[in-house]
Amino acid sequence: MNSDGLFSGTGSGEEFTTFSSSIATLSVDGFSASVGTNGQTSVYSWVEFSSHSARVFPATGWTVTQWRDQIPNGGCNYQVKSYTSPNYTASHTVDGYSTCGNYFLNLGIKQIPPPSNLSVSGLPACAAGNYSATLSWTNSANNWSVDVDNDGNWSNGYLAFKSIASGTSTSIPAGFNNGLLLFPGGTYYWRIYYGMPGQWVYYTSGAGDSTTGPGDPFSVPGCLDLKARFVKPLPSEPYSAGDSANATVRVSNIGDQASAATTLGLWVAPGDPAAASCPSSPATPPVGKSWSVAALSPGAAVDIPISFNVGSSKGSFTANAYVIPACNQSDSFWGNNSTSGAGQVGEGEDSDASVGGFTFTVNVNAWFETTEGDVGSQGNVNISQRAPDAPAKYNSEYLVAGSSLGSNVKSENNWKISGYSGHRLVPGGSVYNYLADRFRSKASGSEICNIPAGLPPGNNFYQCTGDAQFHVGNGPNGNNVFFIDGNLVVDGNLTLASSDSSIFIVKGNITINSDVTRIDGIYVAGGQFSDATDTSDESGAQLVINGSVFADSVRLNRYLGGSRCPSGDACDNALTAADVINFQTKYLVALNSMIGSPSISWNEVAP
Repeated sequence: MNSDGLFSGTGSGEEFTTFSSSIATLSVDGFSASVGTNGQTSVYSWVEFSSHSARVFPATGWTVTQWRDQIPNGGCNYQVKSYTSPNYTASHTVDGYSTCGNYFLNLGIKQIPPPSNLSVSGLPACAAGNYSATLSWTNSANNWSVDVDNDGNWSNGYLAFKSIASGTSTSIPAGFNNGLLLFPGGTYYWRIYYGMPGQWVYYTSGAGDSTTGPGDPFSVPGCLDLKARFVKPLPSEPYSAGDSANATVRVSNIGDQASAATTLGLWVAPGDPAAASCPSSPATPPVGKSWSVAALSPGAAVDIPISFNVGSSKGSFTANAYVIPACNQSDSFWGNNSTSGAGQVGEGEDSDASVGGFTFTVNVNAWFETTEGDVGSQGNVNISQRAPDAPAKYNSEYLVAGSSLGSNVKSENNWKISGYSGHRLVPGGSVYNYLADRFRSKASGSEICNIPAGLPPGNNFYQCTGDAQFHVGNGPNGNNVFFIDGNLVVDGNLTLASSDSSIFIVKGNITINSDVTRIDGIYVAGGQFSDATDTSDESGAQLVINGSVFADSVRLNRYLGGSRCPSGDACDNALTAADVINFQTKYLVALNSMIGSPSISWNEVAP
């Protein structure tokens, strides 16, 4: 076969391949025609101003490059014509009458240079996202295709293919059908093929013509991928302050590289500093919230029991674990290192594990202590935390009385009255109404709502027709009676000198903010007395009240803890009272002349 694909000729230095039917077959006017070893056929036909057609069917690996037909002379018309045709069909029209219908066809059929030196390049060591590579070969493609499969014997067909019009390389997986992706640790096989359906020729670097296999293999580098998940079921019961919570975290190596020994850290929000967020933000686990994780081979997993103190703050909290918090290993996907982090697309989850944090509730129980006075209620007296027995502490040194008393209520001398409904503990209506009815008019005309420290000495009455506040500093001088028609908020320590006294008679509520640790005086509320800012801010240090409290209802929800509490026993709710009320008799003496009731003595005399 010479350079133009012909099987015979006179070109100098050219070699001519012997033609055979394994290279191509020929039909003329729809009839099969035999072809000689020189690639020429002689066809006899009676022709007269007619058109004739010929079609070549090349075998796989061959392509038609040139046609040449000839009507010979010797009593017949003579002509030679050459044709090229992309669809392997050529036609010839006889120009004149001829009784000699023999004509010859010379076929030019050239073999396609097969691909060789198949190779793969450009695979990264461990990609952060999808992998890609370059497939290369020698000899330019001519409408070839590339198959890719994960089975070198192509037992199930192929995963994907891509058509290659020309060139000596192509990228993978770009352009392949079926959404091909290359996964870490996977082994894939590829081959090049061309031809026609039923006559495909397949090429790999190991086999020049491989219809079924083996394919040419390449492996995607494996990656490390550790994930952390809480094992179900998680505890659901609420905890008390200082309790230990126990759970199990499963650390799995779902990658294709072994991990080194590392750490599992736990962060509880709110409260703990920011957790690790690799690769950019490593973090050291909080004290007492770190566990060792041994090296794991690909596919291995370990369940790690964890136990941690839930703390002394009241509320709902969420714990999240994070594996490799130091960010010092080449994990390919950091999202699932957190128990609350999502996995990669297509990543499965164990049926007994959950994506998300461990949410738990902490209830903080506290207690109050009174000295030199009694505790009385027309309703129930309930205390969530029993006062300690060693050293012995009590809710009252003397009497505790109420319609019912909880089991945690303690009296130093065990003076407790439950079911009390006899003599009233307060005047009819309420303490506020009793005092307001008798003494409110004395305060008219002296308006003070922002209660200052610098008031004149002596006995004074003041009023506030709206809400009143005391912010910070020493309490007012002298002996003072404040009638407040709205609410009173104390957001700073209110300290009275030993010679001073104050009584706050409030129609509405009295609120002592959570950062206040001392208030002196007598506090009377027609509404509620509260020792904390609100239900979302109840933690603090101990509140000491030097005086007494009267109210329609008393809400002592303060508990020891949080940033306001120093440390140690002073913040231990089991040992230290959240509220201490020290009754002081000086108020009876100092305020008697201002709001005391006159005494009447009856003496029977002779008529």
